[in-house]
Amino acid sequence: MQARNGDRGEEYGVIFLHSVFIGEEMKKLKKPLPLTLNIAENGYIQLANTEYSILVSSPNVKEAIEEAQLQFSDGFGFFNNPALNLSPAAKARGERFKDAVWI
Repeated sequence: MQARNGDRGEEYGVIFLHSVFIGEEMKKLKKPLPLTLNIAENGYIQLANTEYSILVSSPNVKEAIEEAQLQFSDGFGFFNNPALNLSPAAKARGERFKDAVWI
């Protein structure tokens, strides 16, 4: 993918997540989850995925990937929490999280 300059730094391409934590266990994703990679003017690594509301800013790639995995895990847990009185749209979002992971 060709790099381009943007308003917030340079966009370098895409990193793919292949696994995430669900509870205490590492689970594989059914399809790699694309995270747009951007390097901010301050040198921080930024990863984003709008479908799963992931937005990370970290000083290095390793920490950024770990944080993206945790954000996915947090979303999975929240939208699949039976103790919460979720709207039908939120429940559908929880199903989308479940459908993304081999459980």
